[in-house]
Amino acid sequence: MRARYWATRFTAWVGCVAFAATTASVATAQTKVAPQDDVVLAEYVWNGQKREILLSELRKELADLPEYRRDDYEGREGNVEYVTLMAESRVLLELAREMGLQNIAEINNKVEKYRRQLIKDEISTRQIDDKVVVTDEEVRAYYDTHTDEYIIPEQVRLISLAMTDQEKAQAALDRILGGEDLKEVVSAFSKLNQNDGPGGTREGDTGLFARNSYPMAQEFVDKAFEMEVGEMTKELHVQTVRDQQYYMLFRLEEHNQPRQQTFEEVVDSARQSAEREKTEAREKEWHQWLKDTSGLVVYPDRVPNVKLTQDEEQTEESTEGSEEAAAEETPKEPTVLPTEVDKGLVLAEYAWNGTPIQYTWGMLWNVFVDLPEYRQSRYEGREGLTNLLQEETLDELKLLDGGDAGIGSRPEDDAKFVEYRHQLMVEKLVKQQVDEQVEVTDEDIQAYYDAHTSEYVEPEKVRITCLTFTDKAEAESTLKEIQEGRDIKEAAKTLTEMGKNVGPGGQMNGDTNFFSRDTYSHAAAFTEAAFQVPVGEVTPEPIEQELDGVNYYMIFKVDDRTPERTQTLDQVRNQAERSAETQKRQAKLLDWLDGLRTKSSLVVHEDRVPEPPSKPSDEESSDSQE
Repeated sequence: MRARYWATRFTAWVGCVAFAATTASVATAQTKVAPQDDVVLAEYVWNGQKREILLSELRKELADLPEYRRDDYEGREGNVEYVTLMAESRVLLELAREMGLQNIAEINNKVEKYRRQLIKDEISTRQIDDKVVVTDEEVRAYYDTHTDEYIIPEQVRLISLAMTDQEKAQAALDRILGGEDLKEVVSAFSKLNQNDGPGGTREGDTGLFARNSYPMAQEFVDKAFEMEVGEMTKELHVQTVRDQQYYMLFRLEEHNQPRQQTFEEVVDSARQSAEREKTEAREKEWHQWLKDTSGLVVYPDRVPNVKLTQDEEQTEESTEGSEEAAAEETPKEPTVLPTEVDKGLVLAEYAWNGTPIQYTWGMLWNVFVDLPEYRQSRYEGREGLTNLLQEETLDELKLLDGGDAGIGSRPEDDAKFVEYRHQLMVEKLVKQQVDEQVEVTDEDIQAYYDAHTSEYVEPEKVRITCLTFTDKAEAESTLKEIQEGRDIKEAAKTLTEMGKNVGPGGQMNGDTNFFSRDTYSHAAAFTEAAFQVPVGEVTPEPIEQELDGVNYYMIFKVDDRTPERTQTLDQVRNQAERSAETQKRQAKLLDWLDGLRTKSSLVVHEDRVPEPPSKPSDEESSDSQE
């Protein structure tokens, strides 16, 4: 029961939230006494003090869960599981507190980041989103002043075939000019993944496109827009793209002239654009108000041009060259190491509520080094650091504005910070006591592999060349040709090129590649025959296979068969190592948790957990609302 929860490494931890809200400190908390109408569902002892978990607490925590998580703990059995998790979580938090994890810098920094983000998000919502209301009149005004955004350009639609093989393309064109249906020919090549141009993945249908849709194939586009609807190329159009020549044939299916979309057609899009425009304007207005109110002054000229390493070696190529070229080079601004810059160097100044504030190099550099590497690359050099300075000073002003609004200091905010701190403490505890204690040796990997060889068995597989028909007479006729000497691979290829090979391997000239009995378990007759016909032989008669009310008739030759085999450890070492590590970590985690349960005398009174009230039906809910 616990494995499902603890295996997530506490990322969904919710226990102890109610506990934290009712006890300011574990060390000073008093033993709770259950009201007469409440029930004690679990209890434990820590440092001589008895702790209890009550039915009312269970119900409150379950009610506070998001509905998708509440569903995980439905029924009495689910309630028992959740009470167990609550109790174990609180024991873990007791230990984490005892070890002083609430005071470590790593956790304090994460909580502070969370606090700052919460304040910035909420004050931004209040100052921007909540103040932006777009009326129907404003939506109409946006449309009227941006009609050019709602013009559908001139467009055409083709059925097109593009190939790099000129002979195949010419043969396809000859077939069409000889009377074959263009759509069928193009569709067949598309299904074989041999249509390499526009519409190749849609059986040659390009969909509507404008004159600027294919800038690298402008000659093709120009020719398409010059044609009349129903007109087809009478010779191959040669189009070069990235030094590759494509041989194309196509027919114009539609040609639509430009047209202005009506307001009714684009009202939703216009509303989104009007709202975005108004939101951006409000954001700029607020940001400017913050700067004006604070008297923000930024000194970009003071931002140092830092280098990130002690030694910057020049390549031979960079030092080579004439004296004249060196003299013409623009002198480079000298760089300095971050540690060579005074941390107290003032890069910006402002004031809030009469209190002067300075933003220093040390503050900016701490922000920079705390960024993920991919984000650091956006702020390298003087220009990048200046941009970061602008962003960070604006963020500081947002925090001050949020603080004035009381955000971050309300009881509900404190509860969120405590909950997040507790989650981090438990995660850190488990990492220290379990994850960092697990080491997987070669012997562990070998032992796991030996005990789980059934996980590494490759089943018997077969590879065939297959032709699948929906017409029994056609299948029998083709089989007779094969029995009289026609090559089955040539027959399968021809059927595929005609777009009529509708079964396994149908798009690969009949080649199914290797497959197991499970691959086509829904086609029992075909699968059974595939594994019975000897290698090198052809089915003596078409195999009839019914699927979804359609009868298919299949002819095939068995090209190869591989027996069931167990993969060696060398072949699956990485997979076995991961599985062995997971198994070892899980065992370590549960053993450690059992030890804590014993140490804390944890008891869950499963028999006291009542059957929860059943959910009201939709009809009952509707009646109650009325």
